[in-house]
Formats: sequence, structure tokens, C-alpha cells
Amino acid sequence: MKAASLAVILLAVCAAAFAGQPPPPSIKLPTMEDAPAEAPAKTRSSTTQQKRAATTLPARMPYIVMYATATCPYCAKARAHMAARGIPYEERDAGDSQEFGQLGGRGVPLFVIGSEVLHGFNPAALDAAIRRAAP
Repeated sequence: MKAASLAVILLAVCAAAFAGQPPPPSIKLPTMEDAPAEAPAKTRSSTTQQKRAATTLPARMPYIVMYATATCPYCAKARAHMAARGIPYEERDAGDSQEFGQLGGRGVPLFVIGSEVLHGFNPAALDAAIRRAAP
């Protein structure tokens, strides 16, 4: 029983230590230059613009990459959150990406927002990281 409790505490401490930490300098983070050139610019509807105006998100969004899988329920929640708030992002398959492991990926979703790496989906933490990384 003590070993199980200790393992849970150790896991929580490790997760807290890595949350929101910048990656080592040897890892190249995705940038706007990495965005696909052929992707057409999306136009926002007036409803989306109204939703964004009602939030505290910045007018200009940073480049966001989400590493995810098709079957992850938290990835689906993250997609729905970003769609509802009109947040543009690039999604990459965590299973097909070497970068995912280099960024310390242990689970999905994993977000790269500016120079910050977020592990897991927490709507408040995601929005705060977007505000911090806004150009």
C-alpha cells in the first residue's frame, strides 16, 4: 500500500516538474516557417470572430502544433476546444513523428506553442500558453 502511494506521489511530482517547461535547447521546435505552404488561409465566420472577441485570447495567434492520435479522447476534447474558440493549429500524428519523442512526449495530446511545450489537455493552461506566446 505504501509503495502504491509513493508511486502516485512520485508520478504527480514528475508531471508537475515537466508541465510547461521549455524543451532542451538541442530540440528544434516547430516554427511558422515549418507550416505547410500549400495550406489555404482559413476565413473566419462572424460567429467565430464574435466568440474570439468574447474571450481573452490575443487577436494574433502564435503558431501551434498539437501532437495527437485519432483515438485519444483528450485529443478530441482539445480539437473541440480549439474549434469552438477559433484557434488555428497544425495537428501531427504522434505515432509518426520523431519530434514527439524529442519533445519529451509521453502521452497525447502534446502542444508546442511558441517555445513552450504543454503535456496533456487543460483548457485554462492551453489558453494561458497561447496568451504568453502571442506575437
